[in-house]
Amino acid sequence: MISFANWKADTDVCFSSFTYTYDNEGNKESMEVGPAWESFTGLNDYGYDDIYQLTSVDFPEFSAYSDTTFTYDSMGNRLEAVFSGQTESYSSNELNQHGGEKSGSHPKY
Repeated sequence: MISFANWKADTDVCFSSFTYTYDNEGNKESMEVGPAWESFTGLNDYGYDDIYQLTSVDFPEFSAYSDTTFTYDSMGNRLEAVFSGQTESYSSNELNQHGGEKSGSHPKY
């Protein structure tokens, strides 16, 4: 677990704090944000598949972001990201090089 906080100088006012947990492979399992960023306060959970590719991000209920899922092809290339009912598609070439997004404008992970 790694934690840090941002404090107002010479006071006991915390602007924001972050606590991260990681699995045995070093993948981020969760990020807890609080207390000052009300629209972001809460626990973000991250999911991975058997080869440690990010498959999901679960945001707190009142987050400014929506939960997101990711799918991959058999070579490990990201195919889609689904968030807020929208699907962003990705493409790759015959060398398995990322070719960019086919559609969408979601923040990149």
